[in-house]
Amino acid sequence: MPVAAPVPRTAEVKIGLIGPSDGPEEVLDEAVDFLMGDVGVELLVYLGDDEAITLAARTWAETEAPGELDESAFLTKVATVARRGTVAELDAIFEHDTALDRLATIRRLPPAPARAIEMIGDKIVTLVWDKAVLGEEDIANTFFTVYGKSKKMLFKRFGPRYFFTPGPLSRGHIGVLEQESEAIVLSLFSPAGVPISRELLHTGSTAKLSVSS
Repeated sequence: MPVAAPVPRTAEVKIGLIGPSDGPEEVLDEAVDFLMGDVGVELLVYLGDDEAITLAARTWAETEAPGELDESAFLTKVATVARRGTVAELDAIFEHDTALDRLATIRRLPPAPARAIEMIGDKIVTLVWDKAVLGEEDIANTFFTVYGKSKKMLFKRFGPRYFFTPGPLSRGHIGVLEQESEAIVLSLFSPAGVPISRELLHTGSTAKLSVSS
């Protein structure tokens, strides 16, 4: 089965998780804005098996820097403004470039039955559309499995391993996975950024759940 190569992450990494977009585009926009802006995720994974996030990203990119999506065009404009423009004009260009860099953090799942592999600390995180394609060896080697195919949000622990899906975006959950001290933390929010719950995933101990009021 094809597998994306693991990417080492720093202890401070935050991975945003968004389920399939099955409602208004504005809800997807809101979720992405919250995760990339307020949370500051280094990686945002869209868990749907459709083109929604790709189409949205193209729209965002054109909005931020219309006609300037390739590096050569960007460098040419920087050189021109540096010679003739003001500091404010140069700052505006780099703000556009920063926005495009943020869009580069968005990832889609590889086509089924492939899955993506990420690392948080020394823990393996497997991301897949349909968890049914995973074999015993896949599950045995994974600390945290994230999947997209589901009718609702689900979080389950089986021994030292965890399974999570945010469910369709219309059901009102998005996730953030990160490392804090000795724990992996899963936080749930609404697409608008309202805190829902915070789960501490301790290796070798019982997970503790706190629900936000």
